[in-house]
Amino acid sequence: MSKVGRPKADHPRNFTLPAVRVNREENRMFKLKAGIFANGSLAKFSRMAMEAYREKIPETIELAGRTGHLRYGAEVYTVEVGNEIYTVTVTNIPEYIFDDGETVSDLMLRASIEEEVNEMVLECIQNRRPVPEAIDLLEWIGLPVTV
Repeated sequence: MSKVGRPKADHPRNFTLPAVRVNREENRMFKLKAGIFANGSLAKFSRMAMEAYREKIPETIELAGRTGHLRYGAEVYTVEVGNEIYTVTVTNIPEYIFDDGETVSDLMLRASIEEEVNEMVLECIQNRRPVPEAIDLLEWIGLPVTV
């Protein structure tokens, strides 16, 4: 007899989300909403929240009195596994361009993408699946592709 719950993943692993500092009211709200909408499961409620979050990426940002306009860039990530080198192009990475031509991108986002690309390449190799040559970031994280 199998367990009831989430379907079994191709490569199941248990991960712990990073600790997030919240105040007492936010903590209470999180637990109570999980109780109402997810039978008390904080993990299930977190998954539901990630699926439900579909905010539009801001078209402009203000930085040091200047306005940057949204555009989507791409970056090539190289992953070396043993003697093999894999390259994966990630497209639709949000970045902002200013009137003087300066481009600003979120460094933490780029670092997270690199980390996830490395993990994805290793999973593909371990499961004997082909490593994709290109990934659309918006599609990868479940946002509508509007480009």
